Amino acid sequence: FFIVNSVFISVLIPTFNRSDDLRNCLKSVSDQDWTVSYEIIISENDHSNERNTRKVLEDFSMLPIKLFIQKKNLGMFGNWNFLVEKANGEYFTLLNDDDILLPTWATIVTKIDGRQMLGVRALENTPTNRSRSCENDSEHIFKKYYTK
Repeated sequence: FFIVNSVFISVLIPTFNRSDDLRNCLKSVSDQDWTVSYEIIISENDHSNERNTRKVLEDFSMLPIKLFIQKKNLGMFGNWNFLVEKANGEYFTLLNDDDILLPTWATIVTKIDGRQMLGVRALENTPTNRSRSCENDSEHIFKKYYTK
């Protein structure tokens, strides 16, 4: 393993009218021990929730967040694709609003070879995602989208 110290990581967060989940998700990102540059890009897919989403972001003003409010619902996959297009990082993670990063995620991904980054488990189970398999979802996403 080697330290990846010049990497720029994009944390992509699609959301749809779930302000409480988004708050928990952002807390898990802010609690990371970041040693590399990163950005957080959020796409709110429900324009009627703009006010609530902006209210949540007020508590995270110290984070490098870019917010996009979709005027038209893009659907789940459309929202993911939108975020991937906006990402500036050499690497990115797609972190749904009801997911939280493992406490040591940023430390782990900055110490491994980029070819191995796709295998890093990023998520903890939360009440809203416990019924689905995060690892299977992630594997599908990585194979399809992580060829940027």
